[in-house]
Amino acid sequence: MHTTPTRLLTLPVLALACLLMASTASGSSSRNPVQATAAGDIPSIEAIDSMSPDELRAALSTIVAVRKTANLSDEAKAEAARAFNHAVARLRSDSTPASPPTSQVADAVPANYTRLVGLRASIFSVAEQLGSRDLVAERRAELQRDLSVLNDQMAQFTDDCAPASERIPVEQTLLMVASRAQSLFQYLLRQNGRPNDAVQFYIDSIETDLHGSLSSIDLELEQPIKVVRVSGKRWEVEEAKRALRDGLPAYIARVEELIATEARVQFDRDQERFLDVERSTVNVNWKGGTLQDLVASVQALVECNVVLADPAVGALLIPALAVKRVAPEVFFRSLQSLPLADDAQIVVTIVAPDVPDGGKPAQGVSNQAKSAITTSPMILIARKPVSTSGSPSASVTQRIFDLSNWVGADAKSIKTLIEALDFAMQADGSADRVKVRYHEPSRILFAKGPAASVQLIDEIVTAFRTKK
Repeated sequence: MHTTPTRLLTLPVLALACLLMASTASGSSSRNPVQATAAGDIPSIEAIDSMSPDELRAALSTIVAVRKTANLSDEAKAEAARAFNHAVARLRSDSTPASPPTSQVADAVPANYTRLVGLRASIFSVAEQLGSRDLVAERRAELQRDLSVLNDQMAQFTDDCAPASERIPVEQTLLMVASRAQSLFQYLLRQNGRPNDAVQFYIDSIETDLHGSLSSIDLELEQPIKVVRVSGKRWEVEEAKRALRDGLPAYIARVEELIATEARVQFDRDQERFLDVERSTVNVNWKGGTLQDLVASVQALVECNVVLADPAVGALLIPALAVKRVAPEVFFRSLQSLPLADDAQIVVTIVAPDVPDGGKPAQGVSNQAKSAITTSPMILIARKPVSTSGSPSASVTQRIFDLSNWVGADAKSIKTLIEALDFAMQADGSADRVKVRYHEPSRILFAKGPAASVQLIDEIVTAFRTKK
């Protein structure tokens, strides 16, 4: 990207001033060939334009010596200031490395452009010095005269400083990169609150750089045709076009690096998420064996709490099966549907932490504390009893419970009672053979099933009614 100098006095010029002071103190009378024959003569603008860099440095020594001459007229001072500024601009432009041209016609730098860049830099430097609070009156007056001369020189370039406006299509390479970099800019808003993207960000950064060099250029991206409208002085329009073109390769390379970095980060996140799923789910290729061995195999792969109701349950033979990415609770519940030897069946009960009504935390436990505590459910596996027609458990009975005289009972209490009955039937292994219905208008609870189960229901109802 083309950058415009923002300081008039560079290190080589300062060094030249120091050299001049030393030569003045020594009283040297040697003359450089580029100096005029008469002492104190100032090189003309035309002569400065034809000088080499070494000759320009010598000419600057002569000009500085003249400006230090006592009783110098205002006209001579103005002439010396013009020569000095022009020589500095020439020396600066000659010392600035030029980018390799891709087209002699497209990259040819007009002489006026070089002079205008130097003039703008000189005006900025003098104006910056005038802003210092430590200036003595004589130095301030001298700088004001220099600034006046510089402004007069700038005013001579009428055509170059005329208002101009051009529309430049956005490079196709930038558009392609921007389409792949949307996630990098989606949360980056412009000052006006509008969304940003790689194209708009590049245009804004170029405009900011140009304004930092005192350019008055205005760059605006016209949507949706992706054209940059460049408005300002004619020569600054050319400067902006160069800046947009020269800065593009480095910008695209940097955005490509960021895209690649984001892709690597996203890949690592997906990989970690995949590993988390693998670590928290059942992934097993079971060849067949006892339930106890299957539980041990699953617990070796994933953390889960499995409790066998009695040793006989662990001895049940589980046929071969293979699963991937199944939650432990779902996996063990699915075993209830497997056909086992001797028509055996198992009952799986999941005991998880209770969630209060409305999802509110339990009394005395803050939301922050609950979010910081993670618990796993209990998986209880029991053998389902097999009833025979001659056993007492095979006899079916029914019972009606009148809850109308249950003092203090409300809808929540009834709901809690029914949930407790369901839990007890699951644990008892008779849930599929017990029917419990509640009639709200009459407050009647009906239970039907094996006698032992109905007896258990009676005990639970009695316990709830007598609970204080």
